[in-house]
Amino acid sequence: MAKILPTVDPVDFQRAIHEGACLIAEGDVVAFPTETVYGLGADATRSDAVRKIFLAKGRPATNPVIVHVNQWSDAKPLVAEWNSWAEALSRHYPPGPLTMVLRSAGLIAPEVLAGGDTVGIRVPMHPVARALIGAAARPIAAPSANISNQLSPTTAAAVLESLGDRIPLIIDGGPCAVGLESTVIDLTGQAPAILRPGMITAEHLEKVLGGAVHAHRASSTTGPKRSPGMLSLHYAPRTPLQVVDQLPPRSAGFLIGFADRCGPEHVDILLPNDPYETATILYASLRLADGARRGRIFLQTPPNAPGWEAIHDRIQRAVGTGKR
Repeated sequence: MAKILPTVDPVDFQRAIHEGACLIAEGDVVAFPTETVYGLGADATRSDAVRKIFLAKGRPATNPVIVHVNQWSDAKPLVAEWNSWAEALSRHYPPGPLTMVLRSAGLIAPEVLAGGDTVGIRVPMHPVARALIGAAARPIAAPSANISNQLSPTTAAAVLESLGDRIPLIIDGGPCAVGLESTVIDLTGQAPAILRPGMITAEHLEKVLGGAVHAHRASSTTGPKRSPGMLSLHYAPRTPLQVVDQLPPRSAGFLIGFADRCGPEHVDILLPNDPYETATILYASLRLADGARRGRIFLQTPPNAPGWEAIHDRIQRAVGTGKR
């Protein structure tokens, strides 16, 4: 069973970072927090280490892995071309939930690229993630720390439940602040394209890049993907999930609704009307519903408004109806 190391005080923090960095240097895997979700990390330059990620998760070999670095300047040697779009985004966005897809320079293990020639790179915001990358002194490949296609973990306890008997160490950095995976933008085509929506929206990116940002529409379930999160079924609870405009009676199953359309007396979980607040608790809410084992989860359709794109995407994939 995985060891869980806290990071509450400075002594615990340093111990956890030291043990995690040592495991990564030895070619092993470590679960650690980011501001989005908990990641399962390994040395991104070592094929043997990255294969342990795929083995622990049961991850398809065609699903690439995002590489985490400590600052955008560390990304430049890893890519064949650092273009003007990448430069603009790196200057505007400090560490946070944005992943840029660029042509690989060949320094990253091919397993990370999942058979393609591009690599997704981001700079996480979480202090534990940044300290771990710094101590390991190498880029860290890290998808979400859960069984493939299941709900992403936003707490150390959720990682333990999913992968506790498959990995050696979980660094506990508390609940994730953002709660949904990063926005992934492909910068290798004729125009920037969002491969996976996140809480940094197309509107935000267009303001920085000074032009339209397109949405990638490929939906094939075979062949290499350019980004994680592009499978039609992903981020899914084990209990069947149904998205409805009108919630059924509570006797029908576990009910999750929104505060602008129902009251707490009508549902098991009431989600806030703000997309950023909903993002922080969406996976935790679905995990709680999953654990209730009531046969079916009913989730009220989120608002169809700007800022909710990532919420809609994750819910579509949770029921196997992702369109990208």
